[in-house]
Amino acid sequence: MSRFNRAVKRLLDIVLTIVALVLLLPILVSATVLIVLDGGPILSAAERVGRAGRSFGCLRFRTTAFDHVKPNDGPHMSWIGSFLRVTGIEELPQLINVLRGDMSLVGVRRSLNDGAAEERSEVNWYGSVVRPGLTGLWRVSDCNPSDDAEMARLDDEYVRNWSLWRDISILSLSLLFVFRRAG
Repeated sequence: MSRFNRAVKRLLDIVLTIVALVLLLPILVSATVLIVLDGGPILSAAERVGRAGRSFGCLRFRTTAFDHVKPNDGPHMSWIGSFLRVTGIEELPQLINVLRGDMSLVGVRRSLNDGAAEERSEVNWYGSVVRPGLTGLWRVSDCNPSDDAEMARLDDEYVRNWSLWRDISILSLSLLFVFRRAG
């Protein structure tokens, strides 16, 4: 991916993210208010591996019950949390990650910061080139999410064959999956 292509991709990320944040503002505000009413923090940040191996906090709306965390049981889903998860609204704060440059709208799959990124691919050069994405080729393919080898192959294929048109196509398919509740 040339420097020019990376700049075009970043510009597309910024413009589309700002538009999405403006359009989604009522949903973001509503989710925030409902989480505040539930008590506790609004966001959670899971550590993920980003571009060039740098870790970042991948933002999500908190979906667990803040005041019902039991040491032996673990956290329980909050009354609003299940709705946020089912609808995918819990992941909307990741748009902030996109604006900050931690993520891209379309990219490679996010990895836990536990060495999993190194294990996912024999090629594994894509992590230095492309940011992890909100969506990607792995999301719109008929791939089993637990098949790490297939996920890595799709990530490698995405980076090797990147084009602006492909990003737009993946974004469009991802939106269709969300609206159909299939993804």
